[in-house]
Amino acid sequence: MKPVLVVDDEQQIRLLVKTLLSNEGLESIEASNGCSALATAEKIDGEISLLLTDINMPGSPVNGVELAGAVKSEFPEIPVLFVSSEPSFAADLDSVAPGNVFVKKPFDLRVFAETARKLVTQASRPNRGLVRRRLGNALRGTGWFQLTSRCSGQ
Repeated sequence: MKPVLVVDDEQQIRLLVKTLLSNEGLESIEASNGCSALATAEKIDGEISLLLTDINMPGSPVNGVELAGAVKSEFPEIPVLFVSSEPSFAADLDSVAPGNVFVKKPFDLRVFAETARKLVTQASRPNRGLVRRRLGNALRGTGWFQLTSRCSGQ
């Protein structure tokens, strides 16, 4: 099974989430901000079962909403689980990442783990993002390169 990409600027949250996922039998990889998550997703050609991202990551040129939009544009089959302590962010997330799920921090650990497991189980289509990314960016450009260039100027 493909790993879950866990993105949060707080190390304690990443550790908690990785432990919860591990208890569910799910492997995970972590990133501390949107830029490192973009680099990781590109390095592994989008071979992840779920993008689990905090929305607000101060100090990162790329927030969780922008990250999700870029990942969904390249790998539309990857589900997104947003987490945030600010529910006001949840309002327009569906336009960025259709079919996403939002969980407010602090979250119930059991419900959170079940939600992540359900999203991973539903994500079964193979990723074809690498070919799509090469063709798409050559022909029309995407937010992917805009965000990665913003990250390289960090």
